Amino acid sequence: MIFKIWILFESKKNNPKTFLKDQAEYYILGSNLSLAYLLTYSYF
Repeated sequence: MIFKIWILFESKKNNPKTFLKDQAEYYILGSNLSLAYLLTYSYF
């Protein structure tokens, strides 16, 4: 996850034109991961 965020920031620096598209993709990915995390750890 941290790696994905790092890629996102690198993308913003290197190519601002694709940044918004990348941001949307990683936001969706991050939401899914957060949801999976909550579902997994809410049982403990």
